[in-house]
Amino acid sequence: MKILFTLIISIAISALPFRIVAQSVTSVYVSPHPDDWQLFMNPDAYHGVKNTNEKVVFIHTTAGDSGNGTGDNNYYLAREEGSLRAIRFMSNTYTSGAGLGVNMNDTMVTINGHNIKKLTYRNVVAYFLRLPDGYLDGSGFSTTNFESLQRLYEGAITGISAIDGSTTYTSLNDLKETLRSILDTELTNEIKFHLLDDDTSINTNSHSDHIYSSRIFREVASTIENTGFSEFLYIDYSTSSMQQNIFGNDYLVCAGTWGATASGLSDNYHSSTWDSQHNAWLGKQYNRILITSSTDTTHTGTNIALNKPTSASGSESGHSSSQAVDGDHTTASYWAANPYTQWWQVDLLNLYDINKIVVTNYYDGTRYYQYDIEASTDGVDWSSIADFNNNTATASNEGNSFNVNTSARYIRVNMNYNSANVGVHIVEFEAYGDLSPSDSTNTVPDTIPDTTPDTIPDITPGTNIALNKPTSASNYQDSHQSSLAVDGNHTLDSWWGAKPYEQWWQVDLLDLYDVSKIIVTNYYDGTRYYQYDIEASADGINWGPLIDFNYNTTPATSEGDTFNIVTTARYIRVNMNYNSANIGVHIVEFEAYGELSTANPSSSTNIALNKPTSAQSYQSGHPTSDVVDGDLTLDSWWGANPYSQWWQVDLLDSFDIDKIVVINYYDGVRYYQYDIEASIDGINWAPIIDFNSNTIPATSQGNTFNITAVARYLRVNMNYNSANVGVHIVEFEAYGVSRSVEKSANLIEGNSEIIMGNSDLLVYPNPVTNREDITLEFNSPDENSATVNVYNIKGEILLKKSVKTIKGSNKIYLNSDTFSKGVNVVSLMIGNETLNRKIYVE
Repeated sequence: MKILFTLIISIAISALPFRIVAQSVTSVYVSPHPDDWQLFMNPDAYHGVKNTNEKVVFIHTTAGDSGNGTGDNNYYLAREEGSLRAIRFMSNTYTSGAGLGVNMNDTMVTINGHNIKKLTYRNVVAYFLRLPDGYLDGSGFSTTNFESLQRLYEGAITGISAIDGSTTYTSLNDLKETLRSILDTELTNEIKFHLLDDDTSINTNSHSDHIYSSRIFREVASTIENTGFSEFLYIDYSTSSMQQNIFGNDYLVCAGTWGATASGLSDNYHSSTWDSQHNAWLGKQYNRILITSSTDTTHTGTNIALNKPTSASGSESGHSSSQAVDGDHTTASYWAANPYTQWWQVDLLNLYDINKIVVTNYYDGTRYYQYDIEASTDGVDWSSIADFNNNTATASNEGNSFNVNTSARYIRVNMNYNSANVGVHIVEFEAYGDLSPSDSTNTVPDTIPDTTPDTIPDITPGTNIALNKPTSASNYQDSHQSSLAVDGNHTLDSWWGAKPYEQWWQVDLLDLYDVSKIIVTNYYDGTRYYQYDIEASADGINWGPLIDFNYNTTPATSEGDTFNIVTTARYIRVNMNYNSANIGVHIVEFEAYGELSTANPSSSTNIALNKPTSAQSYQSGHPTSDVVDGDLTLDSWWGANPYSQWWQVDLLDSFDIDKIVVINYYDGVRYYQYDIEASIDGINWAPIIDFNSNTIPATSQGNTFNITAVARYLRVNMNYNSANVGVHIVEFEAYGVSRSVEKSANLIEGNSEIIMGNSDLLVYPNPVTNREDITLEFNSPDENSATVNVYNIKGEILLKKSVKTIKGSNKIYLNSDTFSKGVNVVSLMIGNETLNRKIYVE
């Protein structure tokens, strides 16, 4: 791309009071008003400021004067002061020793013949162009001669002046040349632009200054020659009604940054913006990312790794491998494993010519990671495509980009080092490229191939097991709540809907099912088509990819889309990613077919009911025993404050526990975070459930956890309530089988064998110590072939073995080193018969 003009820059800069270290990355935040980036582009801005290898440039295009010009006690200067206080606040957080105070390098520079206010502070640069506020609809204000960026862009006016009289831009091209000159002054090797999304179908009812600041700046950015850059395009006003997605320390920093901004106004005799209207935007950062390659700056790439199947050498609880391709770039979602070295990989489902990879590790402003990346066409033979093992640059929210040239279906990241601890973490992995012309198939199946054979037993679709089951969603519009997608009504009178995409919807089947078929009916009008993917979970915490329909271009019909699958799940989630007609997503009806899973050994008796309880403390009138009294209404609950508080139950015997249900106080708004521990003796405790990342409001159905644990005592550590400082449990349920009863009922006289069912199949020893050999003994009516599968509690296959049998007595020997601790299911398939037995691994 050719540069269309010659740039002459005359800049008068006084001596800096401190040195800005050369950075390898420049992040440019275009803020139409001095308080936009704090609300809609944070914590991205914060992590950039805290990254010493990054230069952060804030360009405030308009004064945000609301039509006051320089009147009304210089309202625009108060807003500028708010932005500067926010920058200083972020820069000085978590620093050792004294900060830099309020003294910023304050200059009036001349760029492309125009005087512009510029300030610097450590690695931050801030420009204030002070163009007039254009009003919501872009019509401008009479006090500033109805000048606005929109009217300039559309040709309604030929020039625009800064409200302080410092300069006048004689044309749109004059303004663009000046912005380009600023970029040429500040840019380094890697460029990242942060702007409010100028797509009005995404940022509906946005401010005119938001749309046209981004539109003008994106056109300027497109003139950058011989380099690639990333565009982070943020949703603005509509995030007030979207789900919070920023938590923990990042949320605290966002709130603190906004508090500093608001103080700039109130300290200068203007109304504080710390109010419910503005605060509704805190903790909600939503964006889409576009990559422009260095070889083709007109091409915007699609992340071909998004929601594709993943695997890893290991995973920490609550941080599965699929979280590295879920599109969530915040530290609320990441894959983790320890100790290093660990590997993580993705299956792109087709052969691609890949030109760029982006790896975002866990970022906190201090740690760095070292790793290398490999590629493979068949998942067997691998070649190295990137080596990052000498890296010492701190991880940031924008990740590390690698320009590559390879053809691959599989990509693997070998995580070798973390400077902070022995764990390794990937927040998000992205890959960009096109389907390879050398791929003879170039087709994506309706369902992701499942390496697990048919679950136990074979299933014939029958009753819709999703009908009228509990549902939830990331959002809903008007009266189209999530439950309408399972009400049995297939007409267009009843549907769940939300906007903008991407949104998720899910159903709780209330028990573990072997699911064999799913049907999704979207809103159908003969023209629109939808793209989505489906995930499944046994516990509502760990999710695995099930169906990828993100390549669909066939219009939706009243008959829906049918997927024949093999999975074991209680929860099923649909991630609605695209609608060709508009930005809304809609499900008319969701159906699932299958049978109760034989891999779910849960007993039907609540073994916690009316058992002895205790707690750290309790509120008057709400004793600990209310949690196990069988009363699921809001008339009976245990409560204590302030969090954190613990509550526990003594089951009076040791149980093989496979399911726990916790019902917290529910009002449709509040959510709780907690973890659960188990103990045999009431002294030594082991964690079994981590729910500390939950942000879904509590419901009357509670939260169900399918687990494998042996315990007499169960303890719930209540750590957080989003509504107040109190914590509350309405009811606690546990399900399982007494170990003493189970063993005594099934013990064969004379040895330690335990038969789980009829005597046609013996499995011993049982229980078995991990890595110990076990024996399967059975009779075969003739010579035959048999298959043995071993499953864990979630229905995932752990071992598969095929053998030839003889007529009469047969024995098969298995090593238990691949089995899960706790309950496993051994399935013997011989002829037309399937025999299933439970085996316990200690």
